[in-house]
Amino acid sequence: MYKYLVGIAFVIFLVLLYFHFASPAWIKCYWISQSNFIEAGKNVYVSPLIPKKLIPVIQKKLKEATIRVKSFWGNKEAEPIIVFCANQNEFTYYGSQKNDVPALTHMTAMGAFIVVQLDGISVDILAHELTHAELLARLGWFVKSNEIPTWFDEGLALQLDFRYPFNISERPSLQDYEDECRKYTVNLPITEYKTAQKFYGQGVSTHINYLFAGKEIRKWMHYHQEQKGLLWLISQLKKGKKFEIVYYANDKKTKN
Repeated sequence: MYKYLVGIAFVIFLVLLYFHFASPAWIKCYWISQSNFIEAGKNVYVSPLIPKKLIPVIQKKLKEATIRVKSFWGNKEAEPIIVFCANQNEFTYYGSQKNDVPALTHMTAMGAFIVVQLDGISVDILAHELTHAELLARLGWFVKSNEIPTWFDEGLALQLDFRYPFNISERPSLQDYEDECRKYTVNLPITEYKTAQKFYGQGVSTHINYLFAGKEIRKWMHYHQEQKGLLWLISQLKKGKKFEIVYYANDKKTKN
């Protein structure tokens, strides 16, 4: 009996060890409440290695980003788990091996999990990631995964992220985007960049993809009654309609 119990305990240990090191990062985020991360709000967890004096700063930035999300959407439906990391090792563990980004969002059937590095503690970056989570919450994982092209997802997130390329304190206008895009000699067919591989796989030119995606969404919303048009699009997708049909319904102005 003793050997039997030891054998079971050893198997359990190996299973736990496997999930600790080999499980997807989002699962590690899902169990973040069982870690030594500090709970700094509902679904908000901060690394114990982050100086405690920064926690009020994080809370303030997150509150401001949430206000921006509510203003853009009309209300906030998403309740993502948000993990603030102190260093690259933590970000690699909870986020991604590709740790050259300030933040990212795991979008899963279990919901959204936002992982943030120290240089991602800004209203713009947090609002950007919260927008990814909001789109997921409103559409559901299946529709989001099967219907939403990457250019739309990122372009929409940029509507609440005023850093690039403008670095201003309010949402850029359509004219702002058009003026900026004219600086480039390319006529980028951004709506063809439907997959993450195509959108992100452009090396140093990826930042241009963000710019043109932001312009595309800014233009679409400008001609479709802003928030009202966006909520209409969401409602149609939830009814099972195809993105390509809904996005271009009775409209020629937004086509590239």
